[in-house]
Amino acid sequence: MSYLSTKGALLTASLLLGALPTLTCGGGGTSSPSPSPSPITSPPQPGSPSLPDLSGDWTGTLESSSFPTRTIAARFIQMADCVDGSWNTVSESRWVGAISAFARPGSLDGQMSFEFPGSGSRLCSGVGNIKGEATNDRATLTWTMTSYNTDTCTSGGVPNQMLVNIQHK
Repeated sequence: MSYLSTKGALLTASLLLGALPTLTCGGGGTSSPSPSPSPITSPPQPGSPSLPDLSGDWTGTLESSSFPTRTIAARFIQMADCVDGSWNTVSESRWVGAISAFARPGSLDGQMSFEFPGSGSRLCSGVGNIKGEATNDRATLTWTMTSYNTDTCTSGGVPNQMLVNIQHK
């Protein structure tokens, strides 16, 4: 297939996908609506709790009885209830990782990975479950380790549980 025919196929597919909302969301016809009976007034339904908006930049601390409190920064993107992002220590030895979680009204639940200097020049890495309270402005999350690389992490160097306290910037 030539470059131009591939480009033409992509353009055609894009135009078709762009037209779908007008075809499926009531934008296709101009027929007049049928008469409807007068609505009966009913009391308003109570609003369901909303998901916290966790997208953006965050700062805070990573705490454990196994090491001094570390200052961290995080950046999240959110699509509906899916929250993904990265985090890192701001000073001290460089710790980095990723977060993939689901937002629920008032909470966050998912997984958080880490990587930090291990034995010698190797990096210690692992993952744990993260869960806790979350709002648009702050989150207090408990991070429980589920696995880590025993070849590169020193014995006792990875705490079983840590506390993540962050605030929206």
